[in-house]
Amino acid sequence: MKFLLAPAWILGFGWGTYIPLGSTPETVEFNGVKGGATRGDQWTFLVALVVGTVMLLYHTLPLKRAILTPTGLRVSNYREEVFIPFTDIQAVTQSRWLRARAVTVHLRTESALGDTDHPSCRQREAA
Repeated sequence: MKFLLAPAWILGFGWGTYIPLGSTPETVEFNGVKGGATRGDQWTFLVALVVGTVMLLYHTLPLKRAILTPTGLRVSNYREEVFIPFTDIQAVTQSRWLRARAVTVHLRTESALGDTDHPSCRQREAA
């Protein structure tokens, strides 16, 4: 999700925003009417692009992959992987509003990945 949804949404919505902003309002077809888009409508798409991109990156960039092992968790930020023993875990929480399957592992001390909270995008047991 982190590497597919965010770039696809940013590129797709960005292209859809660029087309109206790169032309005059009279030449843009809006709701099936040529010239139906005002300059305000065009700027609304740009604001939606910026706000949507910031929110999407805010919620997807912190995601990490966690693999449960018999002695702890292997956590990866997709560049490096660290091992976190169960004794270093303070709490585990899950948000049901955003990222329905994601959990956050709260650590007692900072990990090698640089923070004490590790949002995980999927959970599975190691074989």
